[in-house]
Amino acid sequence: ILFAGVDRARFRRVVRPGDQLLYKLEMVKQKGKVTKMDGKAYVDDQLVTEAQLTASFA
Repeated sequence: ILFAGVDRARFRRVVRPGDQLLYKLEMVKQKGKVTKMDGKAYVDDQLVTEAQLTASFA
């Protein structure tokens, strides 16, 4: 996987060393080898960040 970009990033809360981060991705668009995914990250079931990621699968 080659990460190609991050769009619409929003940071909701500070993440500190020792926090366990759970990142959930949902594929929203795919064209050839390029995929756009909506991602949300959680710490203790609280949303801490969200963004749209672009990646290429080689």
